[in-house]
Order: sequence, then structure tokens, then C-alpha cells
Amino acid sequence: MYLIDFSSRVSNFIDAADVNGNIKHNSLGLQYLNQIDNACKKAGITTGAVYPIIGSHADSHKFNFLDPRDTNDAFRLIYNNVNHSINGIKSNNTDGFCNTFFNPKIQLSPANKSLFFYRSFVNEGGLYNVALGVSLGNTLNFRITPRINDSDGRSYYECGSGVVFSYSFNAKGFYMGISNGVSQSYLVNNTLQKQSSTENNLPDDYIYLLRENRINQTSALSSSSTYSFFGISDGISDLQAKVFSHDITVAQRSIGR
Repeated sequence: MYLIDFSSRVSNFIDAADVNGNIKHNSLGLQYLNQIDNACKKAGITTGAVYPIIGSHADSHKFNFLDPRDTNDAFRLIYNNVNHSINGIKSNNTDGFCNTFFNPKIQLSPANKSLFFYRSFVNEGGLYNVALGVSLGNTLNFRITPRINDSDGRSYYECGSGVVFSYSFNAKGFYMGISNGVSQSYLVNNTLQKQSSTENNLPDDYIYLLRENRINQTSALSSSSTYSFFGISDGISDLQAKVFSHDITVAQRSIGR
């Protein structure tokens, strides 16, 4: 028999997120959480919010792996019109979202920040595919927005003051935008796509998953794909990001995503 030696962080998350044994009695799910834990350790991700999205249940999906308390200040999710499945979470394509209660202006250093997610299914209807972020006007954006079903499948990583990384890419897999005080980079499926100088502005409002947060929720664009992993944290090096991308992808594929 193969036994997994869990860290206290994994054990605490399981205690919080398990619903009638949906995680505790799932050997692949337990192994997956151990892989997520090891990936975070190797990348030095210890603060912020990481959402493993495991357990096929809304009450399992809401918890922050780094701090699995059921409180706003622990950044557990609150949903509006979100569908839950074994493959992840998806909005209703109209007004679905998850509020993280994570304010980048308060929680992150301006030159040291990251956003990341794993998209498990694409092309499920709709035009835009807002993974996570906040947008306060046109000058204070902090989001990753992969577009689909348009002329070029263009994706965006916006990190304040209108700084935009864009390129044609539309696929399942791991996406990450990072700013580490030296450079700003956009990584997709273990490949560095864009890099520029660091952008130091951050918006002062909550980050939403599946739909960007705009003032009074006006004209927010809802997601049209299924996601199975999200995170918001301090910036890491490009090398750490590549290792993290590989490790998260291996973890996702281990449970068929």
C-alpha cells in the first residue's frame, strides 16, 4: 500500500473542505493535494490565496489552500451563479463569479505579485474568458483575460496602468502572470510568452474569479470556460514559475484534467 505523508497544511485543508468523505475517501484527490502542496513549497508560495478546486462540491471548492478558514480575511470564495463539477468551476456565461475578498492594493507589493490559473476546458460558448482579476477603469487593471471565439484567440495579462501582454493563444492548461521586482512576465504551459519591465500599480478592490471586478459590477465580462485551479500571490522568479507550471500541470493531469 502506498501511504502519503501529509503536511499540516494539507491536513488542515482536508478538514475544512471535505464534505461527507468526498476528499478524505478519494485517493487520487489526496495525492493531488499533496502535489499542490509540494508545488507551492518549491515555488516559495506561502502567502495569498490558492484554490485547488477539488471535491466536486461548492463547499469544497471555496477554501483557500494556504488558509482554509471560512472567513473573508482568509479569502474563501463566495459564489454567484457558479456551476461546480469534478472538472472545476464555471460561470453561467452571464453573471457568474466568485469573490475572493483579496485586495491586491492591500495584500501585495506593487512590484512583487502574481496571478495564475489552470483552464481545464475551453470553447464552451461566449466570447470572453475572464479568469481572474480586477479592473477599475482603463488604468488600473490586474487580470488575466484569455479571449475565445474572436478573430485571433488573443490573450491578455494586464498588470496596471494599461500595461498589456497580448498574443494569440487559446488552449487548456496553466497560465501565469508574474512581476518579481526585476521583470514582468506572462507564462503559458511552461513557456515564457512575453516579458517587459516591472509595472508598479495595483487596483484597490477585490479580485474576482470567472469575471473581472469592475466598479459597481458594470459591464463585467463573464467566463465561458471551466477552471480547476486559481492563485494570487507574491511574485516569483521566471525559473520558479516554469517549475511551478510543470508541477501544477502534472497535478491536474493526475486527476484527468
